[in-house]
Amino acid sequence: MADRAGNLRGSVEFQNEVDIDSMFNILENQIIPLYYAKPDGRLPLAWLQLMRESMRSVTPVFNTHRMVKEYNERLYEPAAKAIQALGANSYRAATELAKWKQNTRAIGVRFASKR
Repeated sequence: MADRAGNLRGSVEFQNEVDIDSMFNILENQIIPLYYAKPDGRLPLAWLQLMRESMRSVTPVFNTHRMVKEYNERLYEPAAKAIQALGANSYRAATELAKWKQNTRAIGVRFASKR
């Protein structure tokens, strides 16, 4: 499927736009009206119930234990393995990498971090 400009749907930019539109639609038409609806004149009861239910359903998935476990598995363990590999054989791989970078910089090549 293509959008109005003829671009293929599925690009990251297109998906971001769809997600943003959806989020603002939900905010404008569901959440914000609940926040300002105060049947007792004081508290937005329906909004409070929605927030309680959101916290109840999301907390088991999004918590610090899961976050620390994920950071450990995705970042710290691979970094520790990479350091061990670079440090093996009296840091031979690290020394070779440093020499290679030095030589390529000498001819004008610059390195950027992965993003």
